[in-house]
Order: sequence, then C-alpha cells, then structure tokens
Amino acid sequence: MLTLIIPELQVANVPLVFGIEPPKELFEVDQDKVYALTINPTFLKSIRLARSRSLGMGASSRLSYSDMEHICKELEYSRKLFLQNPQWPVVGKFCAPIFTVSFMSVMVHT
Repeated sequence: MLTLIIPELQVANVPLVFGIEPPKELFEVDQDKVYALTINPTFLKSIRLARSRSLGMGASSRLSYSDMEHICKELEYSRKLFLQNPQWPVVGKFCAPIFTVSFMSVMVHT
C-alpha cells in the first residue's frame, strides 16, 4: 500500500493483469473511492523496458514483458473492466509517477 503524506489518506495500486481476475476486494470497497488509471501504450512500453533492465531480466523475458501487442491486450482488458464499472473515474497517466496521479485524482474528486 502506498501512503501519501496527507493525514488519513491512503492509496493502493491494484495492478490489472490480462487473464487474471482482479482481486475481490476491489469490488468490496466503497466504489466512489476507486479510480481507474490508464496509460499510453508507448509510454508503458518505455517504462517496462527500463524496469526490466534495472531488474536484470534476460533479453527474451524483457521482450515478452514489453511486447507492444501484449501491452495493447492488457490495456484493452483494463478498458473493458472500466466500462463494466462506470462509477470509476478514468484518469490518464502519461508522464507522472503513480503517487502523483493518485494525489491529483483524490484532490480533484473530493
């Protein structure tokens, strides 16, 4: 769990993984407090390439982790989940760290 420097405010990042059901807890919390984050696929690929290098992943693992076709499938899976849950505001995350986007989302929607 990521805790921001605002008293009483805690934010959790729940990664959505293509082919794996989201955790049931996502649907058990107050749905007015859930925000759907999305990202540009090219930017996500660059993040994944950098992350895989820093983790020392081999070339074949790095290629599959940052494969654009797979990334697009993951983002489509997320988009469908967001459409099934229209009460979640969708926030585009392009160049800011996750905690910055989370903070801005909470401040705008409170």
